[in-house]
Amino acid sequence: MSHGRMVNVAVTGGDGIGPEVTRAGMRIMEAGCGGGLLHRAALH
Repeated sequence: MSHGRMVNVAVTGGDGIGPEVTRAGMRIMEAGCGGGLLHRAALH
């Protein structure tokens, strides 16, 4: 479930999270999930 929460934070921008942190989080998710899952989550 932690992965899902991280995706939601990356997509919504989270609470006071800057774009640099969001990009870093997206890179981590791409490395962990292969990228495809992250892009699908971002579209939804």
